[in-house]
Amino acid sequence: MESNEPFVAVILDLTIAGGMGGSETIKELLKIDHDVTAIVASGYSNDPVVSNSRKYGFSGVVAKPYKIYDLDKVLQKAMKGKQTGNPHYQSCVAFLPYYTQDPKTTSKCLSSNT
Repeated sequence: MESNEPFVAVILDLTIAGGMGGSETIKELLKIDHDVTAIVASGYSNDPVVSNSRKYGFSGVVAKPYKIYDLDKVLQKAMKGKQTGNPHYQSCVAFLPYYTQDPKTTSKCLSSNT
């Protein structure tokens, strides 16, 4: 945030032990940017936020544990048609191997212009 560059997308875990989870965080983000691209990540498929993610302000859902390919598909769909302000922008997502289930895959770049 110190760079004054906006985020293109955020991935929020639905449940954060002892902290503010995705449901609370999205409410605050929507106050700042009503057009925020937010993906909810959860292992709880029966949670109402997961089954009705758009109602809660999310742009997509990725089920945990997930592979980077799955996240890529969800982000591509959520970003489709959105402008980043820079036609050459490439968003990069990086996650711990625990989430990708592949210790060799810790980052993946994807074009937001596809």
